[in-house]
Amino acid sequence: MSNVREVEFRKPAADADLVRVLEEWTELARTGELQAVGICGVKSNGRITTEWNGASRGHLMSMISAVSTLQFRIMLTNIEPG
Repeated sequence: MSNVREVEFRKPAADADLVRVLEEWTELARTGELQAVGICGVKSNGRITTEWNGASRGHLMSMISAVSTLQFRIMLTNIEPG
């Protein structure tokens, strides 16, 4: 088929703010300040990814609370003041 063309999409550039946040959190983990973490993200192809660590060391309820708080904060940023 001569009318079929392959399209190559350019990967988006790295987000400097995202890198900064992850580096700050990595430093908190290195110093022992951060004892548990849950991460959610969106990849460049639109797929979601999640990871967590530390809840099994006695931080389960705190992690669940943190996830709920994060969900609330994300939702709050998408509400226009009435």
